[in-house]
Amino acid sequence: MAAGGAGPRAAARGSRSADPGRADLGTGPEAEHEVHEALRRHRRGRTSLPISHRLGTAREADLIVVLRDGAVAESGGHAELIAAGGRYAGLFRRQAAGYAR
Repeated sequence: MAAGGAGPRAAARGSRSADPGRADLGTGPEAEHEVHEALRRHRRGRTSLPISHRLGTAREADLIVVLRDGAVAESGGHAELIAAGGRYAGLFRRQAAGYAR
């Protein structure tokens, strides 16, 4: 795992070891956007398994799997999980509220 500013640089180069949930750590909004665009281009047409605590990253996935205590708590697409109102929806709303401040 890359530390500090190394994550965004590795992600932008298309490194397979970049953690998409941490790739934008320590960057501003413009750099974060560039990192996520680079990751989208890198993943296009490929199967990928991003693991992220950043739910903004997860919302682009075809399938989101929420784990709790080592077991699958819920799974589905972003819209489906938001509509279900479960743990994912609650966590997503909490993270989104942090950006609105």
